[in-house]
This record gives sequence, C-alpha cells and structure tokens, in this order.
Amino acid sequence: MASIGKLLIRYRIAARSGSIECEDTLSLPEPIQYACFDPDSHILYTACSDGEPGCCGSRHMLIALHVGLNRIHQIGQPVSLPGRPIHICHDAIKRILLVSYDGTVKLSIHSLAKNGTIQGMIAKGGPAECNYPHQAAIAPDGAGYVLVCRGSDPAGEKAEQPGGLFPFKFDGHKIQYGSKISSNDGYGFGPRNIVFGKAGDHAYAVLERQNLLLSYKVNVGGISAAPLKTQPTTFWPATNLPQIAGAVRLHPSGKFLYVANRTHRTRGGDAITDISSGANTISAYSLDPITGIPTFLKEQETGGIHPRTISISDDGQLLVAAHVRKAFFQHGGSCIEIPASIAVFRVHENGHIAPIKITHVDIGRDLLFWSSFIGWNRQAGSNHND
Repeated sequence: MASIGKLLIRYRIAARSGSIECEDTLSLPEPIQYACFDPDSHILYTACSDGEPGCCGSRHMLIALHVGLNRIHQIGQPVSLPGRPIHICHDAIKRILLVSYDGTVKLSIHSLAKNGTIQGMIAKGGPAECNYPHQAAIAPDGAGYVLVCRGSDPAGEKAEQPGGLFPFKFDGHKIQYGSKISSNDGYGFGPRNIVFGKAGDHAYAVLERQNLLLSYKVNVGGISAAPLKTQPTTFWPATNLPQIAGAVRLHPSGKFLYVANRTHRTRGGDAITDISSGANTISAYSLDPITGIPTFLKEQETGGIHPRTISISDDGQLLVAAHVRKAFFQHGGSCIEIPASIAVFRVHENGHIAPIKITHVDIGRDLLFWSSFIGWNRQAGSNHND
C-alpha cells in the first residue's frame, strides 16, 4: 500500500515481473503521514495531517481503516491529534497505538477497542531534551519502548538540536522515561529509526544526519549505553547535495538488514546538477548469528530520487522502495525530469538485492510519502463486511 497526498492506494505486485497494479483507492480527509497494519484484525491505522516537513499545519487525526479482500473502508470516527504525527506504532498485546510528533507533544498513547476502533488518548508527553521524535518502537520483550529523537542540524542563527534514544515504560496510565542513550550528549547524534533483531538481543539505529548505522546489545536492563559497532550507511562518493540516511528494515529471516540512503535537490533550487551526485541507494548487511554485528554486503542504486520508505514482503523475497518526489537535473543544456516511482527488487538467499522493475507514479503536486507491504490472516477480521 502507498499514499499520495490524501489518496491511499492498494497495489498488487507480480512477484516475477515486479509490475504493480492498482486494486483499490480511498481518499482521506488530509494527507497521510504514516500508517501501520494489524494483520489479525485487517486494520490499517493511518495518521493524517495538513502539515508537512517544516510546516506544522492545523488539522491532524488518526483514522482506522478495514482492509478487506474487496475494498477498504473506514471504521469508527477520526480521532483528533494535538500536532502533526510522524510515526505510529501498534502494540497488539496492550491494545494501544503510540504516535510520535515533530512538535511540542512528542508522544501520545491511544487505547483501542476490542473491534480495533481507536478510543481516547490515555497519555502524552516526552522529555524536554527530546528533539524531533521520529519513531516509537516496541522493545522485543514487549515490556518497554524507545522514543527515537532525530534532533536537527544548525540552521542560520538556530543552534543544533541534539538527538537521542529515550527508553520508556508505560503501565497503562503513565509514561516513565529512562536515561537517554547517545554520544556527546546528543550533539552529532541524529537517530531516525531503530529496529530490533529477530532474537531480541540486538538493536540497530540509523543516524540520519550522520549517515551511520549503530549496533547495540539488548539485555534485561534494556539497550546498552554504548554501541557495539558504528559503520557508514553509504560508501557513495561525497557530494555537496544534502545526504541523509533513512529507513532501516530487518529481513523476516533475521539474517539481513537494509538501510535506505537518500539525496535530493539542492536547497533553494529545483534542479540537481549531476544525477550521479549523492546516493539514492539501499545498503544491505548480513547479521552475524552470534554477535549480531552487521557486515556490509552491497549498495544498490534504487533508480529514483529520495527513497523515503522501504519494506520487505512477508516471505522475504521482494523489497520495495518508494521514491517520495519527482526531481529534475541538468544534462546537456536540457532539464530532465525524474518521476516519483515505486521500485521492486528481488532479495536473494545471500541477502543481496537486484532490481526487477521500476514503475513511475503520477503524484501531481503531492508526495509519495508512505508505503509498505501488508499481509494478513485471512481468517481474522470476519466481524467486518467486505
């Protein structure tokens, strides 16, 4: 599934050819910022807002959608949110949604009814030193969580805002934060996303602003204070364009890890002067079964600009990257457009990925902002009519 502005689209992917076919669409009240899927109830929880990066907006909401075999439809009423949501995390055991924000609220927690509809907010708030939360993730044992705060680079007269990883617990009523995990008190430390290994004893955080992958040990006490290893996410030649690391995904086998690398137009301009400058790639790593340490395998070009989202099919055979925007570059005196697109890759048994097909997507003035594979238990969700 993917979002283009307010439009939610369900695609079917042909596994052999990599071609995609639109099966269903649904227009929501505001542009979709993020979504997460509950395979047991067939419910897609979507976070919508009229805001965007750099613009707070004024209308923000959560909407629950039932994704049936034949159609997608809304269940329950939209729930208003206090700011622009960036990420949603679903805890099926505690029946809650965790929403992270780029504003002053930072985190809110919402209860879910037995039928999956969204109920009221039951807790909110984050540490004062938490700058620009970008994800709330569930620890492997289900007992705790971590709020991933990216921070921001200095801009003009505004100083750098430090980042950090903030472990926390939630007892159903109150959020309790632990000690911040970072280096140099969060300066030069800009985590965007984190993923836990399949065995639950390792965690992998991507530092967006530093283009680094950090590997941590996880034990009963939580995530270790210092990383086991720090390594680059891209080996592409240096560029004067903005270069930032992005999403990180664990292969279903638990053997491999994938990180998106992104670059885009120069600040203040609409053109990329050299399409070969900067990395729009996916880096693949193998994970040591004993130490959990990633070993770099390969960096694969994605064929588009700014792969904001990547996801892997449940069977581990396909990886999809969605390029968020169209872009332009100068070549031989002409301005050439690179459309937004969805790229499909084959995942081989050794963890390497190879391109199968890239499909251009007409996004108009919007962004192809979110995408993800969804897979569900076809026996569940029978209380919803399709």
